This record gives sequence, structure tokens and C-alpha cells, in this order.
Amino acid sequence: MKRTEHDVKTSYGVVRGFRSRVDSTFSFRGIPYARAERFRAPRPPLNWNDVLNCTKFGPICPQAQPLPDTMTEMLKRGASIVWNKISSNKSRKLVVNSPKNASETESLNLNVYSNDLEASAPVLVWLHGGAFMFGSGTQPIYQSRWGSLLSKRTGCVLVTINYRLGAFGFLKVEGGDSNIGIRDQIAALKWVKENIANFGGDPSNVTIAGESAGGMSVGTLLASPKARPYFHKAIAMSGAADNAM
Repeated sequence: MKRTEHDVKTSYGVVRGFRSRVDSTFSFRGIPYARAERFRAPRPPLNWNDVLNCTKFGPICPQAQPLPDTMTEMLKRGASIVWNKISSNKSRKLVVNSPKNASETESLNLNVYSNDLEASAPVLVWLHGGAFMFGSGTQPIYQSRWGSLLSKRTGCVLVTINYRLGAFGFLKVEGGDSNIGIRDQIAALKWVKENIANFGGDPSNVTIAGESAGGMSVGTLLASPKARPYFHKAIAMSGAADNAM
């Protein structure tokens, strides 16, 4: 086994991650930053007494179509694929069920990658894309190209998050809250401000970044007074602020 386990204290309890023996970086996966209730704004996590195992990725938001890097990766995730031929125009329709690791109530979790738990390094919080309908902070493209590699090469602390998507995140119903997915992102940023110092990050030097829907989210967070206390710089990629939800 090419890693050793490490514990870090958070506002809600102790989490257990691991340090890679390959590149010496620390990884903490699936840390709950909020609780989800259908059509309601995120609630703070419940405290836990035992050490929480955060060596594996947590559940992601239910979605009609996961964002695969390849068809093989989609199959690995347990997606069910059905090709339906439409005789009228001879086209084909791809129907993909929600991945097996999806959960409506437990998807509000994040991942932290750190090069040095004793440092006070700049923090980068990544907001994934996917048209506000699919995707997650644990997509293989982020883990293989970023993850601990970005932390190792730059010295920053990287945080990737999951937030609610589709109807779970943005459908406004009577008696429910609005823009829940954006509220989830703000809750994650609040968690970062309160806890990232214990992971070697500087809470006074937080950059938010995202692409596509993540870029639109950055534009929305820039305009949100409730988000402003929690970040200091912003990078929006391929997502126009004037189209933000």
C-alpha cells in the first residue's frame, strides 16, 4: 500500500485522509460540508464523535447523465446505457441512468489536496462544469490532471466540491428555497474559510475557479454579497457571467 493515513480536526469532527508515498501529498476525500434536504438550502453538517474515514470519494448529486471522460469510464461507473433507434429520422438516443455512487442527501461533500499540512498556502476552490445538470468534483479528469499533482507542483491547497444539480439544485417549488446549487457552493466556501487552515491552507487567500457551468457559478458568486466574505480572487473559464443562474 503506497500511502499512510493522517487525521485532521475540523469544526464538526476529525477526518482521516492519507499521504501518498509516491508524491508525499495529502488527500482527504468526501468530507461533508453541509446537509441536503430536498428543495431546501444547505444545513450545517452534524458533528461526529468517531474519526470519519475520508480516504474514498463521497457520493455525487443524482443526475440524468454523468460526465464521462470516455465511454469505458462511463461503464466503470455503473451507468446503464440503452440505445433506442428512432425510426422516423433514423437517429439514435442515448439514455443514461444516474450513476450508482449518487445520493440526494449525502452529495454535499468536498475533497482537499495539500502539499503540506503545516503550511499557510494559497487555496484554489474548483467548481465543476456540466450545464448545471451533470458532473462532479470527483470526475477522473480532475483527479488525474489535477488532484494531488496540482498541489505538488504549485504548493497550493486544492479543494474540489460537489453541489446539487438539475431539479435538485435549481427547481423552485412552493415552500422551497431558490438557487440551491449556488447556496451549496457558498456553504462549501464557508467550510473552507473555517477549516482550511488545518489542511495547510490560508483562509485569507482563497481563489474560486470553474469552467462552463462552473465559470457561470464564479460570475454568480462574484455578484453575491453572501459569498464575498469567503474568497478573494476569481477565475471564470468558458462561462459568461451574464448567463449565470
